[in-house]
Amino acid sequence: TGKFTCSVSGLYHFDCVLYCNDTGDAATYANLFKNGSALHGNFHYYNNADTAYPDNTLPFSVTAELSASDYLEIKVVQDMYGNHSYWCGYLVG
Repeated sequence: TGKFTCSVSGLYHFDCVLYCNDTGDAATYANLFKNGSALHGNFHYYNNADTAYPDNTLPFSVTAELSASDYLEIKVVQDMYGNHSYWCGYLVG
């Protein structure tokens, strides 16, 4: 589903690496959403001036306090190569 649902409350850490095709404008926008709203207002941007090869890798990490049943998802404003992208997370405590 592309969503992560917390089974227990606590501090969680997430890492994400997105491989995107920027369809000519050489910019990638991505954000991690908690229960449908941007998490802490985080907004991630990468600009590659090479328009001849506009594919970009956008890595980021987020640590957040979450409650049981909260869900997280990533939204990307560009074409993302799903087979070359990932995100993972774990309960810190």
